[in-house]
Amino acid sequence: MSRHRVVLLCATLAFYLAIVVAVLTTSWLVRLDWQIMFFRPYEQWPQIHAFLDYLVVLGQRGPTAVMVAAWLGWRSWRQHTLRPLIALGVALLLLNITVGSVKLGLGRLGPHYATQIGSAELFAGGDIFPSGHTANAVVTWGILAYLASTTVTRRVLSILSGVLSLSVGATTV
Repeated sequence: MSRHRVVLLCATLAFYLAIVVAVLTTSWLVRLDWQIMFFRPYEQWPQIHAFLDYLVVLGQRGPTAVMVAAWLGWRSWRQHTLRPLIALGVALLLLNITVGSVKLGLGRLGPHYATQIGSAELFAGGDIFPSGHTANAVVTWGILAYLASTTVTRRVLSILSGVLSLSVGATTV
């Protein structure tokens, strides 16, 4: 891996670890989660609720994996290589293992299902953290950027993937 990618990977892992620690210590991040739940944005702006429901689908594993696999399957056929499909398969497998194990390990219920207001509700059998929708959006849309043919396309798709992933994450909150 290039030095640039190593730095990006390390920064991403550090950011992820910081978020996990923030949830474990019931920091301001958990309080923000509760404040948003009590604010009920879906009731404040009902006119955009349907749009946001569709946006969240762009982070669901089933629909996104089918769309991305179809595109990468076509590319694999055109380029006479299985590399794009193998990259997607490995990425989705690693996503399931890593996010799934943290979800099971932390067992966070989240504000909507919580039993104690203000609590992080950890180790209670939940599966709300980390966000599978957001992680899936990062992986499925990010793999398209990673496998793009040209540098310009890769950069544009990386930006779009980042914006889409952040949007899915904000919408799931």
